Amino acid sequence: MPRLHLFVASFSLIALTSCSDGAKPAPITLEGRWNQISHVEFRYDAQGKLLQRLELPNPIDTPYLIITKTQIEEHANSMVAVFPRHDYTRQQNTLRYPDGTNLEIQELTAETLTLRGPDSVLATGPLTEPLGKTVPEKRYTR
Repeated sequence: MPRLHLFVASFSLIALTSCSDGAKPAPITLEGRWNQISHVEFRYDAQGKLLQRLELPNPIDTPYLIITKTQIEEHANSMVAVFPRHDYTRQQNTLRYPDGTNLEIQELTAETLTLRGPDSVLATGPLTEPLGKTVPEKRYTR
């Protein structure tokens, strides 16, 4: 009989310790306001070889994004300047505008977002013969 009590007590203790209080970490969301903290441009030749990594200075007045489930709104700064809103769809780490422009999510945490793109073609002649491309990467924080 003492072994039965010991078994029941042990089982009860294991069951109680394995039960959690149901608290789950909040999901990481893309939606919200994101303040730009850095801007780097990568320049590649036509074969895709990295030619230059250029860190652009932070502007005096911080640019930011307002992201909803369906739109990205780019603000040049905290003043009145605002670029048009872009509708987008999300497929894993790719944000796609209706015109085919893509942004790639490089990092997304509760406090940090890094977006890469869109690419800009570098050319001196017809766009059928590009000399390379420039790819911006912008880092944001909440």
